[in-house]
Amino acid sequence: MFEPLSSEIQGGVNSFEKKVLAFWDEQDLLAVTLKAHADSDAFVFYEGPPTANGRPGIHHVLARTLKDVICRFQTMQGHKVLRKAGWDTHGLPVELEVEKQLGISGKPEIEKHGIGPFNKACRDSVFTYKKEWEELSRRIGYLLDYENPYVTFDSNYVESAWFLLGRFAANDLLYPGYKVLPWCGRCGTGLSSHEVGQGYKDIDDPSVWVSFPLIDAPGKLAGAALVGWTTTPWTLPSNTGVCVHPEFEYAVIKTADGKFVLLESQASALFEEGEWEVVDTVRGIDLAGLSYQPLFEFDGGTEVNAGDRRHLVCVDSFVCDDDGTGVVHLAPYGADDFRIAKRDGIQAVLAVGEEARFLCQVGDVTVGTFFRDANRTLCDDLKARKRLLKKSQCHHTYPHCWRCDTPLIYLPSPAWFIRTTAYKDQMIEENRKIQWAPAEIGAGRFGEWLENNVDWALSRDRYWGTPLPVWV
Repeated sequence: MFEPLSSEIQGGVNSFEKKVLAFWDEQDLLAVTLKAHADSDAFVFYEGPPTANGRPGIHHVLARTLKDVICRFQTMQGHKVLRKAGWDTHGLPVELEVEKQLGISGKPEIEKHGIGPFNKACRDSVFTYKKEWEELSRRIGYLLDYENPYVTFDSNYVESAWFLLGRFAANDLLYPGYKVLPWCGRCGTGLSSHEVGQGYKDIDDPSVWVSFPLIDAPGKLAGAALVGWTTTPWTLPSNTGVCVHPEFEYAVIKTADGKFVLLESQASALFEEGEWEVVDTVRGIDLAGLSYQPLFEFDGGTEVNAGDRRHLVCVDSFVCDDDGTGVVHLAPYGADDFRIAKRDGIQAVLAVGEEARFLCQVGDVTVGTFFRDANRTLCDDLKARKRLLKKSQCHHTYPHCWRCDTPLIYLPSPAWFIRTTAYKDQMIEENRKIQWAPAEIGAGRFGEWLENNVDWALSRDRYWGTPLPVWV
């Protein structure tokens, strides 16, 4: 069925491969292909740059093999393929490696060490495993021009990024704002979705139902209170509003303790059987704009959204009916919460800041209290004021920092954005012209990503990276 292997290959595939690689080196194969196609149309290829302060692994072989296959195919089609190598020398992975080398941890210790010396150590470390990367690439037959790579810390590369940022700014596509990020208070930085996925743990948290008494509510809602549910009592001091679904029908429920508004399907989780009855109903849209009594009053904190409105009932379709009460407590620690505050002009103030600790006194919770440590004190305060309707325990999965094991918070962080949504329709149209393999990637994962495109938050609150040339 198959032709027999040549005697040379029979002597050992490993030794045969090494002979082929040596022959390619002798002939300078990349230079030969470039000379042969010097006047041909270019197929532009830039290596997606690895970070060379970490060792390559077997999982890198597949991606590099696929890249090499495409480049070889384009060369065989008569194109000039430069095969530009690159090194990613900036970013958090480099900083974390240097923190380990220096025996320090987190932003306060970096600043104590000195940002200048820290950045120098980062620069000195970025090519630690450059030789291993080059050897792996060569051994698997992946041709790259390592003599003329692009390096992300080089001035010419940084200046090219600045040039593009200048073009964005000139076209009103660069602007400051806030982005809600998974945030580690100990490390003092946001985490990517990939990083968050590495640190989930099962923990116990309080599960609480709280009341929001309506102010001057008309007719059947007079004297009623909306009921919200949360597993994060520490966010309640920063409550900006509550949100209902405009199309849901809410029950007005009478109990011995008063009238409450929530979804009837969720009432049994709060009230004992036989101790409540539905006396009326109201559509979510008819609750919009009502005001209610705040849960807490405090001075201080950090304003992250300016507005002259607070403690209002908002409407939005993100509200679901499969858990909670159908009445969502809004605080600026959630992406939807923050979006609604901006949309409706509601003031948003953080009581918990970047160190995941309280920035101000809230009742008996003192400045500097770690966010999770405040839960019990806040619940006791609400119970004493008859705003806590029920409390139980919730065993659930919660994100922790994969580096230091600290529970994460979601935090609105100052950021600079590129207005990618201005070109959303154009990007979707261009994506349809691409011949994806397999085709479902273009219409599926990548196409759906474009459909849900939001403006890109490009800045990071760290030290070793391309500086943003912005003065405000």
